[in-house]
Amino acid sequence: MSGVSCLKPGLIGYRWEASPTDVEVLARVCHEANRAYCGTLGEVGQLPWDEAPDWQKESARRGVELHLRSDNVGPEESHNSWMEQKLREGWRYGEGKDVEAKVHPCLLPYKSLPTAQKVKDYIFAGIVAGYVSAYRADAYRRAATVAQAADPEVCNSSSD
Repeated sequence: MSGVSCLKPGLIGYRWEASPTDVEVLARVCHEANRAYCGTLGEVGQLPWDEAPDWQKESARRGVELHLRSDNVGPEESHNSWMEQKLREGWRYGEGKDVEAKVHPCLLPYKSLPTAQKVKDYIFAGIVAGYVSAYRADAYRRAATVAQAADPEVCNSSSD
């Protein structure tokens, strides 16, 4: 094995933490992915990130922050957190989405959602997980490179 790939997890300390810029980037990407997916379902009216209302952007940021706090947040927990926030803000269930009246058809328990709606939560979770995995892997590689530079014997061929 060549390079630093022979380092085992836990051999050195490394950590990657999201910055406010990461949260903003992830919120934007999640919003745009959701908007695109909604379009495939015939759901129109969701504006691009730059034109979206502040409450919608803040909802995406809260969702990202939820996923960043724990690696164990799944689609159901993500939906439930979104729903709880909407209910606190005065939204209620209704057949069609009406922003002015604060009515939303997805204000239902997760298990009651149609699969097509559950996909939104999977997409959101997948985007955050992919972003975090890439940056954690990069942080690990950088930390491993530093460790190997400090002790070239860290990666000898007999330990692979």
